[in-house]
Amino acid sequence: RYGTVTGVQTCALPISTFAEVPFNTGSQIMLVNWSGATVSVGPTSGVSLVSADGANTLRTIYSVATLIKMQTNVWLLVGDIKNI
Repeated sequence: RYGTVTGVQTCALPISTFAEVPFNTGSQIMLVNWSGATVSVGPTSGVSLVSADGANTLRTIYSVATLIKMQTNVWLLVGDIKNI
């Protein structure tokens, strides 16, 4: 799966539980910051997001990150990311 963000200043993408959106373990979602907006990813209740240093925001314009589903309600965020 692939998504881009354009035309906004701030975008907070929620990560839903398996019960709400049943992605299979191993699924990957690529995120691209196409506009220079502040793009962050955050788990909803019952979901864990893990990443290096707890980062959850794409760093700058043209940054790319990938969400990888590791377990039923655990996602790993990797790529050009930062803490805010």
